[in-house]
Amino acid sequence: MKERFKKRFKKKHLNLFAKYFLVITMVIFICFAVLGCSLLLFVSNYWRSEKTSLLKENALQVASTTADLLGAAKKIEEEMEYPGQIKVNLIRETKCVEYAK
Repeated sequence: MKERFKKRFKKKHLNLFAKYFLVITMVIFICFAVLGCSLLLFVSNYWRSEKTSLLKENALQVASTTADLLGAAKKIEEEMEYPGQIKVNLIRETKCVEYAK
């Protein structure tokens, strides 16, 4: 009788441990998933604001370069004599490529 009781107790004890282990593992997994999602949201918002500031800085650089070119064009007008017109073009190309996995 004692042997039978020991086997049953051991079997129930292992099943109980396995259930608790499974529950704790799932809780830890859910915590890591929530932490990963919140970290992803934080990083994406940070890069969005960083990208906006870089675009504003780029626009200011374009404006200052254009002003410099207009100054150079006026300087050419004042200092040189030439027939017709001189055309000054500013061409800037910005490429941004993003990949999603």
